[in-house]
Amino acid sequence: MLVLLLVGFAIGFRIGTGPLGLVAAFGLILLFALLFTWISVYVGVKASEPEKVQIFGFTIIFPITFLSTAFIRLSPGTPDWLAFVMRNNPLTQLVEAIRGLLVGGPVLAHAWIAVVWGLAFMAVFAPLSVRELRRRV
Repeated sequence: MLVLLLVGFAIGFRIGTGPLGLVAAFGLILLFALLFTWISVYVGVKASEPEKVQIFGFTIIFPITFLSTAFIRLSPGTPDWLAFVMRNNPLTQLVEAIRGLLVGGPVLAHAWIAVVWGLAFMAVFAPLSVRELRRRV
């Protein structure tokens, strides 16, 4: 995260909210990553070969990233079905909260939704991971 921030500074990005916003953004990213990691833990425990884990990244995580507002914001010309997917994407909620923390804008609603998504991922995939690991040991 620090490397991305430094590269951003090098190309002209500036934090508009102050150091507390930066710390909160880093904390939110870490929390979401820890909660979301349970999906990867489950796939890693369940898969029989490392290549299958790598395929997961391309088939699931890659589309989720591109169907969020991480790269482009929603615009009036976006088709309704795509706008619905983008608006309800867990990564969109995380990205919008981080934007709010770093450059200003709404934070709380997006942050809570992102955390709830992360908790839902953990609630489903942590028990599945533990069960699968116990089954294999």
